[in-house]
Amino acid sequence: MGGLWLESGGGGSNRADPKSVSLPSRIAEFVPFDQVELNKTGASGAANVARVKSWDDQSSKRLSKSNGGAGAIVRAYADKDLRNQISVLVVRAPAENPQFVQYQDPNTLGLVHAPEEEEQFSEVSCVIHNDPTPAGQAPTLNSVHTTSCLRSGDALTVEIRPTGDISNEPQRVADLVNEVWDSLV
Repeated sequence: MGGLWLESGGGGSNRADPKSVSLPSRIAEFVPFDQVELNKTGASGAANVARVKSWDDQSSKRLSKSNGGAGAIVRAYADKDLRNQISVLVVRAPAENPQFVQYQDPNTLGLVHAPEEEEQFSEVSCVIHNDPTPAGQAPTLNSVHTTSCLRSGDALTVEIRPTGDISNEPQRVADLVNEVWDSLV
C-alpha cells in the first residue's frame, strides 16, 4: 500500500491502533464511488459498484494486516462525471514521511526534472512522476503526474492516490489529504 507499509518493513508497528476508521461522506467534489449518480444506472453500474466495493474491502484488510492489525480503510471516491477518482487509504499507524523516492539526477539525464521525485507541501509528502522534458524546455501541466500524497503522524496515516486530470495537480491532491486528515483528528 505505497509508503504505508514501509514504516517497519511491512510487519506493522507496536504503535498500531486497532480502532476502526470512518471516512467523510465527501472530500471536496469527491463522493464515495457508490454514491456517484452515473454508477446508479443499469446493470453495468451496479456491477462496477460491487467490484469496487469488494476491492476496497480486500484492500482495507491488506492495509490493516500490513500495519500489525491497525484499524484501516481504503475507499474509492469519484467526481460526478467519473473523470477524476481518488483512492483514500487511512490507517491508524505511522508511516515514513517524507516518502522514499530513489535519487535520479535530472542534469545527468538532460531533463528539467527527475523522472520521479518527492515534493513536500507542508506536512504532506507527494510522489511525483514527471514525463521526460528535455533541459531548456518548460514542462507542461500534463507532464506532472501525482502518484500518491501522504501525511502521517504518531498514530495516523492518510494517503491519496489520484487518477484523472487531478493527478496533474499535486498541491490540490495534498489539500485533499489535509481535508481528510482534519476530519479524522
